[in-house]
Amino acid sequence: MNSRIQRIILSGIIGTAAMTVFATIAPMMGMPEMSPAKKISAMLKLPLFIGWVMHFMMGIIFTFLYVILWADHCKIKYKWLKGGIFGVMIFLIAQILMLITQPMNNFDIMTVATMMGSLVGHIVFGIVVAMIMGNSCRTNKYCN
Repeated sequence: MNSRIQRIILSGIIGTAAMTVFATIAPMMGMPEMSPAKKISAMLKLPLFIGWVMHFMMGIIFTFLYVILWADHCKIKYKWLKGGIFGVMIFLIAQILMLITQPMNNFDIMTVATMMGSLVGHIVFGIVVAMIMGNSCRTNKYCN
């Protein structure tokens, strides 16, 4: 397997793990419990293990999208800011998908605190991925 692809996969796994750690410690900071894997498995009526697999697969897919669509085309100089903005975009995509796939009666559990926690988690993911992948993967000698 190409070292660039390996780096992207590893970045996606690490970014998703960082987001998951944030979701795990969020209740200690006064935020509600957030488990992306539980939410995915409940939404699709699948076992929790499948929710975890899908959560990490989405992290890898979003990392590929970061490299292909964002890293080289975004003119922001600072990696952390570029990643943070990417995280906000992922959060917005996730919320749109939730609106499309979930009946409105399931949104009573979606509080402002839950939304803010999810937003911060996605920003953490974006920053971690950006810091690992760098500003531009095409010009980064460690990506090729």
